[in-house]
Amino acid sequence: MDLILKNPFRVLGLPATSTSREIAKRISDLEMFAELGKIKSYPYDFTMFGDIHRDVDSIKDAARKIESAEGRLLYSFFWFRSSDSVDELALDSLNQNMIDEAINLWSKQIDKTASENYTWRLNRSVLLFLQSTASTSVITSYFDRALEDLGYVVDDYLDESVESVLAGNEAGLNRDHFCKNIIDELLDFLKKSKDQPYGNALVGLLGSFSEDSSFWSFSEEMENYAHSKIISPLVDEVKNAIHKSEEFRENSDNIALKNRNNLEKVEWIINDLYQALDDNDVRLQSLANAYIEEILACSVCAYNDLDDEDLSLALLNWADSLPCYGRMIEVVEDKKKSLLDAIKERNLVNRYGKVISELTDDNLNFYDLPRKIDFAFNELSVTKKSITLDERSEFLDVSSFCVNKTLDVVIDFINNFKDQIGHGKDFSDFKLALERSLVILEKLGDFDLHEDSQIFLSRSYQDLKELHAAVKNQLNVQGGGSRYGVEQVEKKDGLGGWWIVIIICFIVYQCSHN
Repeated sequence: MDLILKNPFRVLGLPATSTSREIAKRISDLEMFAELGKIKSYPYDFTMFGDIHRDVDSIKDAARKIESAEGRLLYSFFWFRSSDSVDELALDSLNQNMIDEAINLWSKQIDKTASENYTWRLNRSVLLFLQSTASTSVITSYFDRALEDLGYVVDDYLDESVESVLAGNEAGLNRDHFCKNIIDELLDFLKKSKDQPYGNALVGLLGSFSEDSSFWSFSEEMENYAHSKIISPLVDEVKNAIHKSEEFRENSDNIALKNRNNLEKVEWIINDLYQALDDNDVRLQSLANAYIEEILACSVCAYNDLDDEDLSLALLNWADSLPCYGRMIEVVEDKKKSLLDAIKERNLVNRYGKVISELTDDNLNFYDLPRKIDFAFNELSVTKKSITLDERSEFLDVSSFCVNKTLDVVIDFINNFKDQIGHGKDFSDFKLALERSLVILEKLGDFDLHEDSQIFLSRSYQDLKELHAAVKNQLNVQGGGSRYGVEQVEKKDGLGGWWIVIIICFIVYQCSHN
């Protein structure tokens, strides 16, 4: 961690609270030694953490970094200082390479003392930062503890540090800029870490459902600034991906659409921010909804432009799996339902279109039914061989529709025929019509049906059969058919002929309402 290992105070071999005169003298001495080729060492070198370069350029660079009040204060927070015997004892242990001993000395004092000396916590944070980078990868447990200590000190003891490091002289110091600079330095270090200890783009620093943010001990302003530095680039990345996807759609780039317009490349951002941020975070809600809205737009394009149902549905299912908020939840559900309905309708048309169109003809009449029923039955028999178990219900829907539609035509025909008795038609004609109807219903008995349609068909067949028997019996009583059978019956036997008409009306009414 160069912020510590190449800290100007370490290069100069001085504690962070050295005076301006002490710093100037040390710079002069080291430049002279460097020109003479002499190597000097000091108690604050702590070479167990790595070598120190004290050539002329390194010394001049160290001097430049702490020329300003802000630079001097910044680097002081990443190097050791001594204010009492506890610090002296711990730093002496550190000089003997007893790192754990030094940490324990500061920790014991912090834990047992009500009014702690802030330098104990600050020194411990520097040492924990060094411990976190002692191996090839950052050890987050040490780094988080170091951040906690540093946050406490910056938030609660900044005035004391300004006094001890700058002797109270704040000329040229912008505290707000200084605090942001601390965050910037820490984030820049972690971004350069190859192992990405806090995940992609440092999202892990934001915390999660069960953990606090790593910057929880800093002031609210510093914590918000740290979060903004992490979140803002991610938000921009998602927005750019959405904008690029919009361009793909505007240009009808079907190749890109088949690859989901590259939106998948930023999905991790939505999921990681969902894990890290509160559900009430407006940034998360807005970003997630905008992302899903674009996926939905891609789904529509896939259906309308590519005629690709599978891709369209896959995009909708993907949108449904992502976090979304407010009305967008209902929008996704509605879009998915609409698409599934459209796909089902299209599949029905593709698979059963010929059958359905055959029986939904506006000019459909009773005398066409035998031929149309045979056609429908043959088509459905072929289809039945290829359907899956999941498609069985749909098949029964169509088959039952064919039967119900046919029954509607038969019932209308019987109703109309009944009205013509005595007006150009007699019971002999009616008997023939009933016989033809029964033949049609017998054909319908070969269809696969839902239970309710099967019951309706059976009842209709039985009612027509009974009606046919009654008409046939009446004709036998009359000894033949007359074109004006009702009137003749009425003349022959006052009320005798009218019971047949009543039966016809009753049974036909039952058929038409079941």
